[in-house]
This record gives sequence, structure tokens and C-alpha cells, in this order.
Amino acid sequence: MAWHYRIPDDVAQPVELHSILLQTLAFGNHFVDSYRQFLVTELTGVDTMAQGTAVQMLDRTLYADPTVKNALEHVTTDDPKIRATANRLARQIESAGETSD
Repeated sequence: MAWHYRIPDDVAQPVELHSILLQTLAFGNHFVDSYRQFLVTELTGVDTMAQGTAVQMLDRTLYADPTVKNALEHVTTDDPKIRATANRLARQIESAGETSD
């Protein structure tokens, strides 16, 4: 594969490129779903430090997902800053759901 960041000229090569792009998209979607599941597991676990880290990660990239919202609403950490952030993120997910209906 010597395309050097260009679109291939050969008739068969665009088919190969399309296949690679579909695999890349599938991998990206798999990773995003796996990471979302990991964050929900961390949020619902007993390790409050892991909960805090998961809340911080969601504050950077929020998954507008009802399962994530539910997990955020049940964070048990005693850290008031983390709880406030978790509540704010849950409200953001709620708002996003109201606007997409």
C-alpha cells in the first residue's frame, strides 16, 4: 500500500481503501462503547477514587446516554466537587434528551 496519503488511482484500490475505512469506523465505535461501559462500571463501583476519575473523564467527553446519566446520579463519593460535577453532567444529559425528542 503505497498511497502516500492520496486517494488510490487503481480501480481495485478504492475498494480496499473503503474496506479499511469501514474497519476503522467499526473499531472506533467498539472502543467508544467499551469505554462507556468501563466508565459506567467505575461510576457504579465502590471505589470512590475511581468514581471521581470517571466523573472527570465524563466532564471532558460526555456520553449523552441514559445508563451514564443513571450512574452519575448514584455516585457515592463524599467529595462535594465530584458530586456537584456528577449532578451537573446528569442534568446536561437530561437536557440533551429533552432537545432530541
